[in-house]
Amino acid sequence: MAVLFLAFAASMAAGTLIENDYGTETAKALIYNAWWFEGIMLFFTLNFFGNLLKYKLYKKEKIVVLVFHLSFFFNINWCRNYKIY
Repeated sequence: MAVLFLAFAASMAAGTLIENDYGTETAKALIYNAWWFEGIMLFFTLNFFGNLLKYKLYKKEKIVVLVFHLSFFFNINWCRNYKIY
């Protein structure tokens, strides 16, 4: 999980630097629309569902934690679907 966060943070930082120097279209072409960037977000999604089952976040006493983490899931997938990054 930590590797995913580090890879995501590094790619976002690289995208920001590329966008600053070469423009938005270049950053989208090199980073944000790349297959490996989509793969990182896919692994985040799979990891989320794995942890949902592992820690039994569907139980009544953990519903607040589930809703909190679902917000990340919906935000990442909304951005992925509409290319808002």
